[in-house]
Amino acid sequence: QNYICQVCDDVHAYGSKIIASISPMLPRGKSYGGVSPKFMQQAEGFFPIPPSELATVEEIKTAIAEAVQEAKKMQSFGFDGIALGMMGGLAAANNIRTDEYGGSLENRCRMTFEFCEEVKKACGRGFIVHAMINGVPAEEDKRPEDLDKGFTLDDLAEFCKLAEGRIELLTIRETDMVESHPTGYTFKRHEHRCIGMCRYLKK
Repeated sequence: QNYICQVCDDVHAYGSKIIASISPMLPRGKSYGGVSPKFMQQAEGFFPIPPSELATVEEIKTAIAEAVQEAKKMQSFGFDGIALGMMGGLAAANNIRTDEYGGSLENRCRMTFEFCEEVKKACGRGFIVHAMINGVPAEEDKRPEDLDKGFTLDDLAEFCKLAEGRIELLTIRETDMVESHPTGYTFKRHEHRCIGMCRYLKK
């Protein structure tokens, strides 16, 4: 704990901000949307993922509350905000829920936004919330090997609108595991596909 506080102090000494990576964690074997991907893509290839069960509303609320407590702890250490990876189930194809966390895009995003709002209540409006989400290639950037994410650029644009006032920073990642890595530019010579996504979202 003392070491973490010292790291935060050192970062602040240079006039910079520091954030911690925190996301609500559902119980093992449970998923938000009820449909988990069959494979996980990594730099080495695809690896199978065992099937999961649909998380209950109570489990979702508990996961949010526990993550908020972690955010408060990080704030007490000196962190200026948190970074969260977007929870599964945002894509309609991966969300079979029929309650308030399923159906419309706003409902599918509900767990994410409830967490962000609870963090703001607990840590203050000035506490930074940074979210990371996988993007969708623009039409001109699509490739034959791309997998169907069940999540369109229009969905992503709507998500950005809904996120206003809840999320300060949004990182849109490349859909390909290698290219989403910070050193992705060194693997292939091309214009990064995130640029096409951003062009579309700015329209």
